[in-house]
Amino acid sequence: MRVKRFTYTKSQDNVSKRVVWSLSMPSDKLFGIDLSEFSPSEQADYIAELDKLWEEFSLGIVDLGLKYNYRLFNNNKISDLVG
Repeated sequence: MRVKRFTYTKSQDNVSKRVVWSLSMPSDKLFGIDLSEFSPSEQADYIAELDKLWEEFSLGIVDLGLKYNYRLFNNNKISDLVG
């Protein structure tokens, strides 16, 4: 599920309820699509297609009027997570 609902405690005086369509959860790990097993030409083809998909996604976000709504939430400040 991409939609995450949680309480975010930025500081003792700054607590808010959030609803986020997540791209990934905060982590100390690199999360991505591994193309290592493919030949260099296949990698190039996949990268080109993934770049197109990301561009379409990014333009869609702008079209929705959400260009400035990207946020990064510290995992240790999230509670009551649903989704």
